[in-house]
Amino acid sequence: MSTSHSAVPNGTGFFALFDLPATVFNVDVMKKLGQAMATALIPGDSSIDSGHVYLAQFVSHDISRRALRRPGQEFVPPGQLEQQRTPELDLDHVYGDGFYDGRIAVDEATGKMLLGKALDANGQPVSEDDLPRGPGAKARIADDRDDENLLIAQLHVQFLKLHNLLVDRLAAQQPALTPKQLFDEARRRLVLLYQDVVLYDFLHSVLDPDVWAEVIRRKRRRLWKPVRGEMARMPIEFSVAAFRFAHAMVRPSYDITFRLHLKLRDLFEMTGVAANPFGGRPGLPDTHVVDWKFFFSGLRPKGEEDPVNKALRIDPSVDVPTPAGALAELDLGTGNRSLLPDAQSIVARIQRVHRTLGLRALSREELNPVVRNRSNQHMPLLSLLSADGRPDAYGLSRKSPLWYYVLCEAFARQGGDRARAEVRRLVVEASGAEAAVDAEADIREAAAGDVRCHAGVRRRRRPPDHAGTDLGRAVRHLRQRRGAV
Repeated sequence: MSTSHSAVPNGTGFFALFDLPATVFNVDVMKKLGQAMATALIPGDSSIDSGHVYLAQFVSHDISRRALRRPGQEFVPPGQLEQQRTPELDLDHVYGDGFYDGRIAVDEATGKMLLGKALDANGQPVSEDDLPRGPGAKARIADDRDDENLLIAQLHVQFLKLHNLLVDRLAAQQPALTPKQLFDEARRRLVLLYQDVVLYDFLHSVLDPDVWAEVIRRKRRRLWKPVRGEMARMPIEFSVAAFRFAHAMVRPSYDITFRLHLKLRDLFEMTGVAANPFGGRPGLPDTHVVDWKFFFSGLRPKGEEDPVNKALRIDPSVDVPTPAGALAELDLGTGNRSLLPDAQSIVARIQRVHRTLGLRALSREELNPVVRNRSNQHMPLLSLLSADGRPDAYGLSRKSPLWYYVLCEAFARQGGDRARAEVRRLVVEASGAEAAVDAEADIREAAAGDVRCHAGVRRRRRPPDHAGTDLGRAVRHLRQRRGAV
C-alpha cells in the first residue's frame, strides 16, 4: 500500500536531482520577467486537448504539495521543505488516508464517495455533479487545491464518480464484501487505471513521441533511476519548474457546454473557495456542469463534429491571472525561492554526464524569442524588461530560470506543440519513476485487464493518433451509465 502523507519521514520529501549550486535571481528582475511573459503575445493553439492541461494540474496536486518546516523562511533548500503529498501517483489527494479520513466524504454504509448537488435556477438540487460540501461551501476533499477553479473541481468529481462506478460493479460481483472492503478495492483499481492514464495517455499526448517511447515503453531512464526498494521522493526541479509547462497552455476562455462560454476569471469564481462562492449563488449552477466532450477528443458519436477546446502552445507567453496574482510571476518566484540552479548549469551537467543523449543547449536567440507586445510591435521578449528596450539587459539568456527555459525549449524545438528534448525528459522520467516505485507496481500488469473490465477503458500500449483518451472513455462510459447527455 502507499505511504500515508502523514507518515512520510523527514528527508524523503523533496531532493535536488542535480547537485548544483543555486542560482538566486534578483526578486525584482523575476517580477519583471513575469510581467514581460504576461505581456508578450505568441498567438496560436497546440494540437493538445485542453482537458490535458487540467489533468496536469490534477496530477500535480496528487504528487506534490510544498510547505515550510520553519515558517517565515523566504529561500528554502529542498531538504527543508515538507512534502504533504505522496508522490507515487496514488490519488492521495482524492482518498486522503482512506475510508475513515474525516476530510473526505465517504458513505460508510456503501463504500461510495458522496457527491454534491448542482442547483437549478430556483436553487433546487437537480443532479450529483459537484464536490461534496460542508458549511460555507467548503469542499470535503483531501486537498483544497482541487476546488480552486471550476475545471479542476469538476475533474475531481469525475474521479469520485468513477470510484462509485467501481464500487457498484464490485458489489454486484462480490456481495459479501463490506463497505470498507468495497472502498479499498475500488480505490486500488482506480489508482491502477489512473496510473495507466498518466503514463500511456497524458504523457503520450503532451511529450515528444520519441522521448515518451524511450522512457515509458522501453523503460530507458537516464536522469533518474530509482529502484523499487526506495521511498518515493520528488525532484524539486520537477515540482517547481519542469512539470509546470502546462501553465503556458491555459486558455483565456473556454466552451463549457453548448450554451456556456466562460472567461478564465469566471472559472475561479465558480468554486467554494472564491471570495464570493459561486458568484453569490447557494451552490454550483447546473448550467455550469462541465461537458467533457469540449475538453477531450473522441467522446462524441462517430461522424459528429468534435469541437474541442485546444490548449495554447507551450511557449514563454503566459498571461494567466489568478486570485493569488499573475501565474508567471508566481511560478518564477517559487522556483527562485526553491534555490534551483540555472537551466544552463543543468544542461551542462547533462551534457557532461550523459553524453550519448546529444543534448544541445538553447541559443541566446532561442531564449529571447521575438514576440508581439500589447502595441502590436515585434521585439525580443527579454527587451520588455528594460525601459530602453535593450535586448537582454539582465543576462537571462545566459543564465535562465529553469521554468522559463523549459517553455522556450518547447517553443524552439517543437513550435510549442509538445514538450521536447532532454531537460524535458525530467517530466516523463519523474512521472514514470513515481509509478515504478509504488509498492503495488508489481500487480499493475496482472490487474490491468480487470481494471479495463470494470471501468470500461483499455490500456494503450501503442497509442493511436486519434479516438480520444482513456480518461475520456471512462467519462463517456460513466455518462452513458447514468443517462447523462
